[in-house]
Amino acid sequence: LKRAPDAALEEAQASLIALTSQQQDLQSAAAKPETASASAQPQLTTLQHVQWNLKLRSQVAMHLIALAGLQTEHADKCLELSE
Repeated sequence: LKRAPDAALEEAQASLIALTSQQQDLQSAAAKPETASASAQPQLTTLQHVQWNLKLRSQVAMHLIALAGLQTEHADKCLELSE
């Protein structure tokens, strides 16, 4: 149960790092008039939405890990009480 949220968290964090790098590249390009293009801003906005989505997924994964920990503690207590 705990393995799946860990994998989801790792995947979300890796994607977030890659997107942050892409976002910085786009922001740098947009800040330079000679390299700015009409398509840079929509790409940056889309990238920001994807990054926000991944941050939310990362938070969900962390909550699932915490929930799995609580469920494990609860199961341990139940076993302890049944003995």
